[in-house]
Amino acid sequence: MHQGWIKLYRDIEDWRYFSDAKTLQLFLYLILHANTEDCYFHSELCRRGELITSISHLSDVLNLSTQNIRTIFRKLNGKELTIKATNRNTHITICNRSEERRVGKEC
Repeated sequence: MHQGWIKLYRDIEDWRYFSDAKTLQLFLYLILHANTEDCYFHSELCRRGELITSISHLSDVLNLSTQNIRTIFRKLNGKELTIKATNRNTHITICNRSEERRVGKEC
């Protein structure tokens, strides 16, 4: 189990995907599981605000179909997330909306 806390601003209710339960669930899961400091995962650097996972793992944990995960990734890619998929895993970077909310890095 992870320890610590995250800062969640009330204006998340103004986010365009707030009413989309599956998208909100996946996005919050990614925020909760993103690295809090730089580390290596199977010799791949994973910085603060990033995580390495797989679509099948996310599907199992969140009880969403793999197609749901891919569709949500397409919606969030570029603005909220940067996603680099390989044949082994998916490297996700959580992007910042503003500098004072720094989680990962600017997209």
